[in-house]
Parts: sequence; C-alpha cells; structure tokens
Amino acid sequence: MKKHLALLPVLCAVFVTALLCVTVTAAVCMGPLSAQKEPQQTQDTVSTEEVADDYFDIERLEAVIEMYEDKSAFTLDTDGLTEALIDAFIDFTADEYASYMTAEEYEEYFSSYSAVATGIGIRVASVSGRIVIMEVVGGSPAEQAGLLAGDVILGADGVLLDGNNSENLLEDAQELFAKEEGSVIELSVDRSGKSLNVQVEVREYSVRTVSLDYISYCGKRFAVIAINSFDYAAPVQFKEAVDEAEKNADFIVFDLRGNLGGLLSSVSAMLTYLVGDGVKLAEIVYRNSSDEIYSGENANDYYFTDNSVGRIEVTLNGAVIYNSAYAQHKMSIPAAVLTDGRTASAAELFTAVLRDYDLATIVGQNTYGKGCMQATYKLDDGGELKLTTAYYNPPCGVNYDVSTDGPVGIAPDIKAEDDATADTGIEGYEKDAVILAALEALSGTEQ
Repeated sequence: MKKHLALLPVLCAVFVTALLCVTVTAAVCMGPLSAQKEPQQTQDTVSTEEVADDYFDIERLEAVIEMYEDKSAFTLDTDGLTEALIDAFIDFTADEYASYMTAEEYEEYFSSYSAVATGIGIRVASVSGRIVIMEVVGGSPAEQAGLLAGDVILGADGVLLDGNNSENLLEDAQELFAKEEGSVIELSVDRSGKSLNVQVEVREYSVRTVSLDYISYCGKRFAVIAINSFDYAAPVQFKEAVDEAEKNADFIVFDLRGNLGGLLSSVSAMLTYLVGDGVKLAEIVYRNSSDEIYSGENANDYYFTDNSVGRIEVTLNGAVIYNSAYAQHKMSIPAAVLTDGRTASAAELFTAVLRDYDLATIVGQNTYGKGCMQATYKLDDGGELKLTTAYYNPPCGVNYDVSTDGPVGIAPDIKAEDDATADTGIEGYEKDAVILAALEALSGTEQ
C-alpha cells in the first residue's frame, strides 16, 4: 500500500474522534440545559476504534482513494477534507437539523440570537437564481432604509447578483453585504416589478423582535403583538408590549406568522408571563429519559437587585434567566394567535400552550411541524456540532413534529389565509384576511 494511503485512516480517526470528544457548550436552538447531558454519557463507554469499525469500511475507502490518486487527472487536495467527511456523515443521518460549524460559523450562529448585532439586518435566500429578502430584522438599518421581506436584491454597489452567472449566488451576496461598520451599501432592488435604489448603512443596532400596534374594529381596540423570533431580546420586549396592551386594549392578537422559533428559555419566559408560575409548558423526551418544563422554574429572586424590573440576563451557557416579575403575572384579556406554514419550533410551542390552556384562539394555517429541539457541542478542533437531542411535547401530550405519529403541525381553530384580493377596510392591514378573521373571532362579529 502506498504511503499516502495512510491519510484515510488518519482522517477517519480524526473524524470519529471529533464526533466523540465533545464538551458541552451553549444550547441556543430550542435546547434547555438538560438536553446536553444525555449525548455526553456515551463518550466514556464507546471507543474511537469501535465506532470506526462500525461506521466505516476502511478498506473500501482506501481502494477508492488509491484509484483516485493513480487514475484521476485531478490532484487530491486534502484541505477541508475532514470537514467534508463530517458534513457527508451528517447528511447521511436522518437528522435534518444537524450541522457542523467551524468556530467562526458558530460565532455568527450564536450572535444571531443576540440583542445587539452589527450589519444591515436582513436574512436572505437564493430563490430561482435570485436573492430574496426573507426577513428584515426589527430595529435594523435595513428596516430604517425601508427594505421589505419579499424584495429581490438585484445587485450591490454596482455588482449584479445573477444566478445564471454564479454557482454560489448566496455566498456572493453575503460577501457584498459583509462591509466594515460605517460603510454604506447601495442596493438595487426589485419590488413587485418596480426598480428601487436603496442606501443602507452597516452599523451596530439593537435587535427588535417584538413589535406592538393597535387596531380599532367594531368599537373595540385590539393590540397586535408581532413576535419575529424567540431570541435573547424577546422576553423583555414582550413583557413591555403585553403590559402596554393590557392597559390600552380589549384584546391581544399575537402574530407568529413567519416566526421560525428560537430559544426554549426565551419562549418559557414569555409563556410564564402569560400563564403564571408553576404551569407545565412541555415534556422534553430524550432517547432514554424525559424531563418536564414548568413556567417560572428559572426565575431567581436573588439574581436582580430590583425584581420589579422586567429585565433578563443571558448566562455564559446561553440560558435566559428572568426575574420573578414574570412568574407573578397572568394575561388578563382574551387573545388570538396567528399562524402560517412558517410558524415553527418555539413559535409552535407558544401556540400550543395557549391553545391547550384555552387562553387563545388559533387563527390562520397549519404550522410547520417542528416538535424537536437541538443542542450544540464543542469539538476538539474548536468547531461545534449541532444535534437534535429530544422531542418536546406540549401540555396536551401530542407531538406535532413531522417525523412523529399524529398530526403534522398545529391546526388552527379558525382557518384563514392571505388573500391578495381582500379589502378588510383596516388601515395598514387592508389585504390581511387573517387579521380580519382574528378580529371577528375575538369580537364575536362578522362583516
């Protein structure tokens, strides 16, 4: 066997060792601290050699590499090969939410849940060869500049973004947006066939994920609280919005359409403020054990000097600690929750808890169906491995995940969908048939 064939066993050993030699880090995607315990239990009982024997046919892989190096016209470049092997292994598993992140990628991932960010404040996707804005972050320079979800970015600073001329369109776009703080980016935008030039500054901004608006309808006042994400900033902003709504409105409409989820600790804090202390929110089911999450369980009377202040703190391991003010309050007015096919994960748990305790009417479309949670683990190379570690069942006990038996997603009490031809007569919500359905349901009227 040629000397260079020793490369493969080394790579396989590195790969398997990277999967086994983990240390617990922050569980920032629907992962309570207890979710990190079970996977770690196996690392003292399974050897690297045993896993390699079970997972890899080393001789067959060596034959492929030998053939490649002897016959291929291409030179084998081993840079990034370990990461490629890890990615291939993850792709092979059934865990669609698992991923490997380098240290730099994890830092960006972790910061996406932060209350403060630097950039222009948009999340984009490559759709049919075009860069489409999927979300404009509240409080961001992009929001201030007037960018909207659904806008198509045709180019930046004179550089065209065209999927026909690029194999990595999304990466090209991200490079154009990754300017130094203080820079101004000029974007060419298509908005429903209309061309716009928008200048947006790269700067630090406070992330706003909860917003409050009011609607007057049939002699009643409705507070619309839109929650874009359950991140670190959300509990404080949510508490402020609920406090104001209860003083100034007859009903609350929680808009969770397009909310893809976030932190279990954040959604627990927010639900605690609605249901009070000591209420079961979810059962967390691991491979070999289970745990229950109750409202108010991580409120700490001694963590703050003034417990009347609705502040939160984020611990080093990523948990949100909130004070006892959250557990001393219950929602005092009727509510509705708006959902669609992109209401997922933590947003579905929020919806299910209010539904199960008869605290809200659910209006809209079936939710996405993600009743599982992830935790992240630090590898020896500084990277992070994100794994699905458990399913979480809402209070009714029926999981809504796509991979479990039973319903997929959460079905609304009242079905309603967007209608481009609608004319609700509601200022600012003229085409929003879902909002109208919620107002009718809460007020007991129908136009």
